[in-house]
Amino acid sequence: MSTLLSQKDTFEVVRLCKKSSPEDVKLLLKSVQAASGDVKALQNKEPKLTNHVRTVADGFGIFGWVAQPIINDEWKEEVANAINFYGFKVLQLKQDADTVWQKAYIAVAKAFIDFVEDNKEATEWAGSGNVAEVLPQVQAAKSAKPVAAAGNLLSEIQEKTLSANLKHVEKNAYKKDPSSAPEIPQPKAPVAKAAPKEEVKRPPTKEFKSNFWYVQNYGKEVLKFEGEDVQMNYGWALIKCQDTTVVIDGKFKTIMLENCSNVKVILTNVMANMEVINCKKINVTIKESCPHISLERTQGIHIYLFPPAKGAKIHSTCSQSMVVHYPRVDATEDDEWLDIAIPETNVTHLKGDRLITEALEGME
Repeated sequence: MSTLLSQKDTFEVVRLCKKSSPEDVKLLLKSVQAASGDVKALQNKEPKLTNHVRTVADGFGIFGWVAQPIINDEWKEEVANAINFYGFKVLQLKQDADTVWQKAYIAVAKAFIDFVEDNKEATEWAGSGNVAEVLPQVQAAKSAKPVAAAGNLLSEIQEKTLSANLKHVEKNAYKKDPSSAPEIPQPKAPVAKAAPKEEVKRPPTKEFKSNFWYVQNYGKEVLKFEGEDVQMNYGWALIKCQDTTVVIDGKFKTIMLENCSNVKVILTNVMANMEVINCKKINVTIKESCPHISLERTQGIHIYLFPPAKGAKIHSTCSQSMVVHYPRVDATEDDEWLDIAIPETNVTHLKGDRLITEALEGME
């Protein structure tokens, strides 16, 4: 909320300054990037809210309007897709509170974008000042008076809260009048534990929404996406699939697997990244490219990298039994591939004032 309110400063700077340079934009977005980092750090404190936290962090893209030469449908769609990626996973919790929260967050983001688009006079560089000089002045213009007022109001609320409905009681009054002694709480009877609910098996669904293919609850089937079903700005989300094979033939943006087991994916060209979250027994084949692969709380994953895909970077968190398969340099088609396990154990030691962490390499 503070970042949203701080946009008032950005509007004021844009009004007072001349057309921006890349350095000016970076200066205006510095606080937004810092706030986004603070939000992302919250997922380490409360893993159950990871999807909520990432939805909020991805929503910070709405503040990138200041870097856009024009607010067009393409940019608005890109921002909406970023929010909906993890926001969809929030909706899958099927909880009323989570659903209301997600819809409210999208509504706030849309309202802000509509405001920027409808108030062009407030978002055009109309002045002659320099951002580096004007921004500190605008921020300083938030005089300490409103802050002090807020502080006084908080103190007043605290004082009223602490003094409300309080009754002075004389020390050891119950010795003089036994009827005034506080009641001793009686232990509550143990509550019988409810029998665990049987998991309801949901029907498989395949839905295309906001440039994303959502594939859920599939079993022993082979799904192939090709031709017009695969575009450069499309993404895939595979959720709670088991014993499923998914083939995506073409160039696309991103793919995510969550709560899947014994799933095999064969991918041609991933432009951005791949995420595997809380999965078991996963086989991934990358034929051409995937710059970044993220593994989180995953057990038993085999990644097959064809020669053009060997530049992939793999980030692993709380995961086990991770093996990368790839051919040697200058290997022929008849040569066997290498099978190298990603280290799961680190050794940390002090070197002077620095803390050094090194991975123990292994092989399967």
